[in-house]
Amino acid sequence: MFLIIVVGRILPLFQTRYFIGVGFFILGCSYVYSHGLTQDIDFPTLVKMRIVQTMGLGFLFVPISTIAYLTLAPRFNSDAASLYTMFRNIAGSVGISVATALVSSRSQVRMAYLGEHMTPLSQPYNDTLTTIAGALGSGAAATQSAMGKLYQDLIEQSQILAYTDVFAFCAALAFCTIPLIFLFSPAKASGRGRGAAE
Repeated sequence: MFLIIVVGRILPLFQTRYFIGVGFFILGCSYVYSHGLTQDIDFPTLVKMRIVQTMGLGFLFVPISTIAYLTLAPRFNSDAASLYTMFRNIAGSVGISVATALVSSRSQVRMAYLGEHMTPLSQPYNDTLTTIAGALGSGAAATQSAMGKLYQDLIEQSQILAYTDVFAFCAALAFCTIPLIFLFSPAKASGRGRGAAE
């Protein structure tokens, strides 16, 4: 919220598209930072990840809304607001659905890769199973519980790796969006675009 206020104040000083480029760059960097997500991550690190992500969004909300109306004549503002809101809601819903589907599919892919090592033919797997079973007790019941614990770890690690994959995809998408800002109007927020002049 603080960044949105600051960006709104300095927006007339520079071309609006530059703020969008900075926003996507910060957003891409935040996804690269979030790519380091691990299973034993602590709460302060999660807070830092969210702070960096929202910093990028602070540079996007106001400039994107501004540039949407920058070159329009005032008589089209109400129609543009309706279209802008509709496309924003649709794009947000599609983005959430795609991200959820990617996490689900990448979890299955990661589980398949990691599951290849959970076999009696793998010595690290046997050593880990023996260690966990020894900590739980002795006998077949301890071995069965140890196998259940390893399977639970497999699911958790697969999901964490799936999120890191999605963060990598989002980072690449954010960085690839930056060159597209040069297709936007070079006008500043305080200037009058061609549509407004007409």
